[in-house]
Amino acid sequence: NIKEPAPTPPPTATVLPTPVPTLTPPPLIETIKREALALAQDDRSTFLSVQDLSDGIWYQSQQDNFETWGAPSGGSRPYDVLDSGQLPDGVAWAEVNQYRSNRYFRETRFYRVVGGAWVRTAPDQSFWGSEQSQDSVHFHVTFADKDRELAQYVIFRFEDVYERLCSD
Repeated sequence: NIKEPAPTPPPTATVLPTPVPTLTPPPLIETIKREALALAQDDRSTFLSVQDLSDGIWYQSQQDNFETWGAPSGGSRPYDVLDSGQLPDGVAWAEVNQYRSNRYFRETRFYRVVGGAWVRTAPDQSFWGSEQSQDSVHFHVTFADKDRELAQYVIFRFEDVYERLCSD
């Protein structure tokens, strides 16, 4: 009697990892554009949709302080992105020139990715460097490292105005 060998078990299926799609946020410029146009066009809901809801204090301040900034006459775009970049922690920054009250104002805005989309978040104070201070004849001025050159100019202007006010 010759016994037949035991049947070989079928090979175990190799389970391949299921690829998980990486959530790549849309370009930051799209969020900046939506926010800027919402400010220009009195679109509160769009404006709030691009704010960082996970930061309750930031979101509440944006909600409380929303107002229409308006748009320039003649169909000019109400904003320009002057510069942008990314910080080591993944937060992005953008220098935005935005129309408001018949003038353009420059503002540094900060954004981070939440749920696969860029949202505006509270400013990162470390972006401007450490705090400096300087005394002039009549004022004590505190400013960030990046503003040293501008601070000198502002101090000069304050002193000039102070002298004119006191002499009048």
